[in-house]
Amino acid sequence: MRTPLLLATALLAPGCAVIPQGEPAVWYRTPVTRDSNDKILAAMDLVLASRGFQVEARDPSLVKVVSNWRSQLRAVRYEGYRERVTMQVEANPKGQRTIAVMVDREVNTEEHKTLSESEAEWVPAGGNNDAARGFVQLLRMKLKLEGAGLDD
Repeated sequence: MRTPLLLATALLAPGCAVIPQGEPAVWYRTPVTRDSNDKILAAMDLVLASRGFQVEARDPSLVKVVSNWRSQLRAVRYEGYRERVTMQVEANPKGQRTIAVMVDREVNTEEHKTLSESEAEWVPAGGNNDAARGFVQLLRMKLKLEGAGLDD
């Protein structure tokens, strides 16, 4: 009795698709001490460029950089995605500073023109936490090579 009901439900709801959700976007952090804000911003720019991102927004007073959305379109619905990187310096009440990185991800829900950037319909789909960890490591390497004050 349950099998026909499940089959009927599956056949009646082909347009009801579940949007794939990845892991929630998480901030990854690394401590930083002696660097000037200009030096940190320059390192952020270089690390983003090394991975094919461009800076879309910058706030030097907050030491914050937000990249453009970088798209990877696919022929299959829900497989195309785009990502945006946010990097910023945070300070706690004790005056200690950290660089925080998060990578947001959205998927393309457009059904028919999945390879068209202008027709894409983007919805949030968590974050790319592996990429965020990678950006933190690249920032650490870049700032260490320049003699920066990173806490280990």
